[in-house]
Amino acid sequence: MRLKETDVLTLFSVSHAPSSLQTCHLLNYTAASQKQLAAYLRRTGWLTESQAVAYSEGEDPLVFMHLTHPSEYIPEPFWEVLGQYPAVIITSPYPQNQFKHLPLPPFAFLTEPFSFEQFAVCLERYVSIYG
Repeated sequence: MRLKETDVLTLFSVSHAPSSLQTCHLLNYTAASQKQLAAYLRRTGWLTESQAVAYSEGEDPLVFMHLTHPSEYIPEPFWEVLGQYPAVIITSPYPQNQFKHLPLPPFAFLTEPFSFEQFAVCLERYVSIYG
């Protein structure tokens, strides 16, 4: 399955800088919310941002997904694709307990606005598990 520019969710790609060039996807982010997350990604020193409109299956990137509201519709086939990735981090202005109905348990959940320290703890956990 390939996402296209016209799909329901907006996709951005972020590459891991120093060694393994790991990919990180940003899904469904508005310009404002993407700006904060991109600034945090750059601040870590090991992620840099680059926009993309499609991704290939077989990669195992870190995925950040922004949910604007607990009742936001995400098509089932998209959840199936997301389930193939080991780490999906959900960000939302609503607390995690409002998203118990999601078909995919997130690797982490960050309630917006979140601090750089909260973001860094999340990435440290990711690195400790996936390298």
